[in-house]
Amino acid sequence: MKKTDKILREIVKTEVIMDINQLNCFITVAQTLNFSEAARRNYVSQSTVSRYVSDLEKEFGVQLFTRSHRDVIITSEGKAYTINLTIGLTPIDFNVDVVTDWDTANGDIPVTWN
Repeated sequence: MKKTDKILREIVKTEVIMDINQLNCFITVAQTLNFSEAARRNYVSQSTVSRYVSDLEKEFGVQLFTRSHRDVIITSEGKAYTINLTIGLTPIDFNVDVVTDWDTANGDIPVTWN
């Protein structure tokens, strides 16, 4: 493992902060492809689900869903994230893998931390 990979893994482990409600809402949107239905199933407003998903997208630097007025389509990154969550890997493990793959493919690491 390269030194930069080790440093990146440590940053991700210490800096990623998320809420279990965000993850539950994300998974429900991924399953139903419907923000309103995800809100109903999670007992929150539709705007809360939208904010949760938007916050996750900003945090990971990837678009999880493509949205239009009528449709919600899960992206390949969203599918990968859903698979990792449902098989029991932590979101941190997934994020490091995506960033490592992106770095390999493009030569860039698209991560910013506030």
